[in-house]
Amino acid sequence: MKYYLGFILLCIAFSVDAQSPKQIVHSCVKKFELINSYKAKVHLDFDLPDINMKSRDAKVYYKKPNKFKIKSQGILFLPKQNPYESFDLLRDTNAYTAVLVNEEIVQQKKCKIILVVPTKQEDIILCKLWIEDRNQLIYKIQLTTKSNGTILADYYYGSYIKSGLPDKTIYEIEMNKFKIPKALAVDLNGKKKVKKSTGANTGTIQMLFTEYQINIPVTEI
Repeated sequence: MKYYLGFILLCIAFSVDAQSPKQIVHSCVKKFELINSYKAKVHLDFDLPDINMKSRDAKVYYKKPNKFKIKSQGILFLPKQNPYESFDLLRDTNAYTAVLVNEEIVQQKKCKIILVVPTKQEDIILCKLWIEDRNQLIYKIQLTTKSNGTILADYYYGSYIKSGLPDKTIYEIEMNKFKIPKALAVDLNGKKKVKKSTGANTGTIQMLFTEYQINIPVTEI
């Protein structure tokens, strides 16, 4: 009887822990769904081969389900996809298949690596997620897109971790896949000469967020 009871408890423990890849992904989406809107300040730093662009301060606005805007003086160089475009895909569990492929330590967190493949024709061809399922947080996303190549985003959490909002996000982009208007390719700030070509294929954009105001009316978008 003792062994039988132990076996049952083991089965219960296993069933609780054994979430499917879709359930793990959906738990992150459900956590983020608690946020209806937010405003925040953001500081942007750019390290883009062959493009001169100064650091900038701006404001960001988000409204559920996927409206996102950055307001700044001057031109910004950012991925076409807003940070929450992938959530459009992940929100509908019938719109993709998900496969758990591995585990990896990211920022000292044990993350499950899940591949998400859209079942419909989308700009996103493949979405690779690094998820810490204990806190339902995505620490890294790699998007393979038709329009802008591969985009890698690392999320760093701090003061707003309970809300699932990052303090810092770093994008790594494929420069040769971005469609840069000629006017921008000359000099984005109009003062410095264009950097001599380094031949590098990737650039990074760092966004530091502060002073989040969560679930307040947002009329700017």
